Amino acid sequence: MSYVLINGKRYYKDDRTGETTRDNVSQAVADQRARKNQQMAGRSSAAVNRNRTAHARTRRKAVIVCIVIAMFIAAFFYKYSHTSSEEQAAGKYMNAEQTQEIITGGEISYEIF
Repeated sequence: MSYVLINGKRYYKDDRTGETTRDNVSQAVADQRARKNQQMAGRSSAAVNRNRTAHARTRRKAVIVCIVIAMFIAAFFYKYSHTSSEEQAAGKYMNAEQTQEIITGGEISYEIF
């Protein structure tokens, strides 16, 4: 962020894009902005690198947490969808017995041979 004078008028210049726009603030505000910019420019590159490293660490932690959650969800659905043949047979038998009970009005008679 910098200021330029064009035809005696102060314009704000964006350093990233190079665009200039008319600055309508008072001189006191403009001086305050200039001091702030000098302070930001004076920051050491080590401080900037520390911030970047901290953000990268936070992102890595978030990614790891998401992966662990996804693994738990996948394990649950895998177990839910992959039942053994014995479990499936027992489930079918129990369902058939309940259906028979409903059809006969609750009375199931067994014949022993």
